[in-house]
Amino acid sequence: MQRLAPSILILLASACSSPATGPAPGELAASWSGRDQGSGRLEARAILCDRDSTLQIIAHQGDRGVGMAIHLASATPGPGQFTFVHPETQFITRPSATGAYRFLTVEALHPYISRDGQVELTEVGPGWVSGSLVMTLSAQSGPDTVVVRGRFSQVPMDTTVTPCGLAPLTPLEIP
Repeated sequence: MQRLAPSILILLASACSSPATGPAPGELAASWSGRDQGSGRLEARAILCDRDSTLQIIAHQGDRGVGMAIHLASATPGPGQFTFVHPETQFITRPSATGAYRFLTVEALHPYISRDGQVELTEVGPGWVSGSLVMTLSAQSGPDTVVVRGRFSQVPMDTTVTPCGLAPLTPLEIP
């Protein structure tokens, strides 16, 4: 049996281990498995819409994107866990979350919507949120599924976007 040189063992060990550092501020470090497989660091941003108590987190990198709408129990977000539900549920209970994932190939855009899983807000600071997620998604057409796992760190949270959220526009907000 041949022995491997110590430098090769170190390279093999580092290739099999996860990164020691988490996501940088403003990033979602994620992996996805299923029909689409891979991992990456996606640029993330958040919009807090207090008019309907929804926190939207959107992350993208190239031809991939992850989106979440966290349906809060109140207008002010705080640490907590939110279960993903199917976004076409007639009545979304609070607190909960809905999500989406998409990727693009030469042939088509492949959209997926949340089926189950959980997002956790671990920290909410002045103008930012951090947390983690595990989300199982189903293809909008077909039987395919994708699982997205990740952590996000100090994602900037904008509170000035109007109109925002899911509530109907008021007469003053109609362009």
